[in-house]
Amino acid sequence: MGGGFCSGLFGVGGATFTIPLLTLLFGFSQTQAQALGLAVIVPAVIVAIPTYTFAGLANWPTGIALGVGAVCAVGLGVRFAHRLPERVLRAGLCGVLYVSGVGLLLRG
Repeated sequence: MGGGFCSGLFGVGGATFTIPLLTLLFGFSQTQAQALGLAVIVPAVIVAIPTYTFAGLANWPTGIALGVGAVCAVGLGVRFAHRLPERVLRAGLCGVLYVSGVGLLLRG
């Protein structure tokens, strides 16, 4: 529920909070946690799309382009993730979150 709230408030949440919690608290492997993190995004997207659309905030051309790109690349990313050692995969996620956070701070 906390991840869903943060998803609505900040546009991130499901995977950002779910993956570390699943690995730290529940002993999931990094790849298992990432798979579940992707799965929990689906219900949030089902709620968010109509909500943002009715508020006039959905940018459909950009969203469709990003969605097509994601669908085309996700298979390659999953295959690559399965080949990486768990520690490297975890460090990569930390790096992406860190760089994203710093980028957002510098932009504001």
